[in-house]
Amino acid sequence: MVLLLSISFSASAQRSLASIFRSWGFIGDSLCSGEMECFEPGNPTVRYVDLYEYSWGQQMCRLLGSEGWNFSHGGQTARGWLAELDGERGWGYAKTHPKQAYIIALGYNDYYSSLRGVKGFSLEEFRADIRTLISNVKSVAPDARFFVLTRPVETDRELGYDAWNDVIRELPGIFTNLYVIDLFREAPAYDESFKDSNYLNGHMSAQGYLWTAWYLMDAIDGIIRANPEDFRDVALIGTPWQAAP
Repeated sequence: MVLLLSISFSASAQRSLASIFRSWGFIGDSLCSGEMECFEPGNPTVRYVDLYEYSWGQQMCRLLGSEGWNFSHGGQTARGWLAELDGERGWGYAKTHPKQAYIIALGYNDYYSSLRGVKGFSLEEFRADIRTLISNVKSVAPDARFFVLTRPVETDRELGYDAWNDVIRELPGIFTNLYVIDLFREAPAYDESFKDSNYLNGHMSAQGYLWTAWYLMDAIDGIIRANPEDFRDVALIGTPWQAAP
């Protein structure tokens, strides 16, 4: 028997310092959107349905007592996010709805587009796109804190995906107030045992997204505790005030 959600976390949801942020923005693709891979009765065609209320971002907000918005949907890429000016899930909406903190989880679909030879989705183009994305968001939320995720270990490790993670690991040397949560190096592998507990077909289940919420709250708590001076003025983000004259 596989033990569900067997990872122990050092910070409970009620004690996580991630709760100092009162507004969150979640920028990503299907795994950021609570997407479920499912079927209609009697129809063998798979359906991909974004159930945002089950996303790790919304589960985080409920546990932390904060509010947040998913600037995300299934199939999204960094380039696609920048070009999405209509609706409520891309840059067009994000630029008029700034948040105190953002979690960015992009790269999966960029990588697979590159493998298929789709024009515009090379590793170097992803590097340029993700930097432009962060620059754009910083232009409307200059004091926000950013937490950017690498992709965890899966079967694609042998295909060289970690080179794409290196694009993420470069970002703290370019942008202020940005931190990497390195799922590839630090999170448990998303192997068969993990997926037996936390996946529904090819995407996470409700408990998998909840596990991710717990993991991210714990990781952010650790970052804040290790760098308290970086977070002293969080309450002033988005206000007319600053910590010093």
